[in-house]
Amino acid sequence: MTRARFLQIVIVGGATLLVEALCRFGVITRFTMIPPTEMAVSLFALARGAPWFWPDVLYSLRNLAFAALIAILGGFLTGLFVHAFPRLRRTLDPLFASYYSVPTFVLYPLLIVVFGVGPAGTGKTYLAMAQAVTYLLAK
Repeated sequence: MTRARFLQIVIVGGATLLVEALCRFGVITRFTMIPPTEMAVSLFALARGAPWFWPDVLYSLRNLAFAALIAILGGFLTGLFVHAFPRLRRTLDPLFASYYSVPTFVLYPLLIVVFGVGPAGTGKTYLAMAQAVTYLLAK
């Protein structure tokens, strides 16, 4: 094991233990986050015993693969189109530059909240988020 890998394991393990301790001692409330060990136990219990768990996970993974394929093809074709028109490229360049500064993994939790997991969660979760955003914008 390299020194860098060892440091990565120590840092991630230490951060996980810190979060566990903060949750257990009440610094982080249960409303905000449950301890990581409780999350892991619940996840394993769901994976073993809930009949809906694996079909919903597979449904979400299929949708993810299909969305990735559409994004790759759509992005490639859009890139070709934008490259073919220099004026359009110069116009859109500030927009493209703004996306370079946002790591894509930051958006994943938001996507899960908005679209849910599995076929049952998608519509209801999206509708609830849309209503919440509408309410907040009206205030």
